[in-house]
Amino acid sequence: MYKSYKKHVMEFGEENTEIDRIDFNGNYSKHNCRWVTLQEQANNKRDNVFILYKGKTMTVAQWAKKLNMKYITLYTRLKRYSVEKSFTKSLRTWPGKW
Repeated sequence: MYKSYKKHVMEFGEENTEIDRIDFNGNYSKHNCRWVTLQEQANNKRDNVFILYKGKTMTVAQWAKKLNMKYITLYTRLKRYSVEKSFTKSLRTWPGKW
């Protein structure tokens, strides 16, 4: 895997190159491993929450990025509302002074 490692490092840098299992339930073998960025690795964890919305499944972090929303905002909404409302509810400003 050295050749693919060098290629990944050239594109993303050594500090942003990690080894990752394609199937996180599988073994660390040549056929089940790849080089990924830290963000890609974070989205391939067993404890991630996956959300299905309009036929597409992604993690909460991936949906937040796609919706141009902070992760914590989306995460909090999903604890309170349905997926549909969490994804489409407009942001309200708080009344009064800060």
